[in-house]
Amino acid sequence: MIAGSAPLAAEVSSPSSPGRWPRFRRVTKYANADEMNRAAARWVAHFIQEAVDTRGSCVFMPSAGRTPMGLYEILRAEYLDAVDWASVTLVQMDEYVGLGANDPYSLASCIETHLARPLGIEEFVTFNDDRGRLRQNLTEYEAQISALGGLDVTLFGIGENGHLGFNEPGSGLLSPTRVLPLDDRTIHSNFSESPEEGFSVPENGITVGLPVLLSSRRSLLIASGARKEEAVLNLLGGPVSPEWPATFLRGQLGAYVMITDDCVPAGAERETGARGRT
Repeated sequence: MIAGSAPLAAEVSSPSSPGRWPRFRRVTKYANADEMNRAAARWVAHFIQEAVDTRGSCVFMPSAGRTPMGLYEILRAEYLDAVDWASVTLVQMDEYVGLGANDPYSLASCIETHLARPLGIEEFVTFNDDRGRLRQNLTEYEAQISALGGLDVTLFGIGENGHLGFNEPGSGLLSPTRVLPLDDRTIHSNFSESPEEGFSVPENGITVGLPVLLSSRRSLLIASGARKEEAVLNLLGGPVSPEWPATFLRGQLGAYVMITDDCVPAGAERETGARGRT
């Protein structure tokens, strides 16, 4: 059991009665990204180990990108020996079409570098092989997740356009695992730093579909920075809509949200349900 994790278990055991599209059961707002990352790392470690203790293994779907990098650093530094990482299987959430798993710009490489290798996780299910070709068709990819027992823990970021994974605006609740064109805002955000000369920025992505993402037993979405303000406001207080796919996460009973102060304008706490850390 992770030290200090009892309050998390207490929070999970007493959910409010949900409506058709309830607000999240818990939205916690932190003063800065470091505070949020420490709480999020504790949450991730707790529920991964809980799954291992309960089922003998854990299927963990982590987010790639900039947002969770601080969280992953804390997992490496403070939870290396606190979690049975050898019993964890990582499953990739999204990827760029055509990039090999070892390509430094691929999302698989990001997860391998920051999570799998340093934590000693040997099982990592990726979309693409080293040449950038799909290892299997996407129906089989979903079937493999099911064969593993489904997702135990999923960690989300949120795109500036409200995407969840690479389920871009316009993605409906039943959107399957698929290849799709990436939204211009996604491309600009993910490749805002100029890649090396000769690199062709991908215009298409691969994503796990919303039904699979929303089936996770435990989900945590984290967000920080003023550039995520519009997405967070819609996530927490706007209507559930394909135009902001992350809003579908509100229908998942095991979902939690952690954000920083700069994601929510002053005075918007009542509208969004966000509360400061206590």
